[in-house]
Amino acid sequence: MPSGKSLDRSQARRWNSGVVSLLDPEHYGAVEGIWDELERELGLREVRVTPWPHISFQLGDYDLDALPGILEKLAAATPRFEIETTGLGIFSGLQPVLYVPVVRTAELSEFHRLLWTAVGTVCRNASDDYWVANWVPHITLAAGDLDASNVADAIKLLAARRFDWRITIDNLAYIDASYEGQELRIRHDLTG
Repeated sequence: MPSGKSLDRSQARRWNSGVVSLLDPEHYGAVEGIWDELERELGLREVRVTPWPHISFQLGDYDLDALPGILEKLAAATPRFEIETTGLGIFSGLQPVLYVPVVRTAELSEFHRLLWTAVGTVCRNASDDYWVANWVPHITLAAGDLDASNVADAIKLLAARRFDWRITIDNLAYIDASYEGQELRIRHDLTG
């Protein structure tokens, strides 16, 4: 559990910044292709606010003096590993999210737990959705401009496709989300 001081959202400078892994080149390109198609066919483009296809492990407000060294050490101690995906999923609500579910294996869950242990002291306002017990690993396909009026069209466009991917996770990265926009600030190869 994070032990950093809690901030109000109005005080957080990097709310929804995140520790992630970018997808391997094959699947990075596949997701970008789906984003292109959803934009061309349905006008959905807000998912590109974070323009790097990835899987998120934690979102929050980070101490950027301490985070780089922690991520570097964790990446150096972690070997590359594979994840598997299957089907399509939807996080429901007023702003639904269409995603590819990642199978939560024991290995992936242990990596996620280790990451939270390592990063917990430098993350404030961690998003509840990414806490160890709540985390639903996924790859986002549409979000932000997806709503009740177009979610069925997005599903119809993608429903016949197979999403049984095997993806090599070979990096640990940090995407900084400030009020000025998002920036990929840190990326370390997994070399353990």
